[in-house]
Amino acid sequence: MLRMEVELSESQEKAKYVKITGDFFIHPEDSLVVIEKTLVMSNASEGMETIALKIEEICKSQGIQMIGITPQAIASTFFEAIKQAKETNGALE
Repeated sequence: MLRMEVELSESQEKAKYVKITGDFFIHPEDSLVVIEKTLVMSNASEGMETIALKIEEICKSQGIQMIGITPQAIASTFFEAIKQAKETNGALE
């Protein structure tokens, strides 16, 4: 299970805060912060596939191993969290 907390920027097209939690493993453990920062720097208009590719590239370049989640699942959850945050005026837990 993957959960994501998102707070949107004023434009509501970018996340200014992302926190990923859930039932998965990632190694090294502190690399989750790198993925969260990638999402914060991403624009929702880039599209789900582009975001998933960004995450995949970071995982390959930094030797990040994920068990129980995929870049595609993270991107999908990110877009769902953005959608829900827009409906709740910018913040979603």
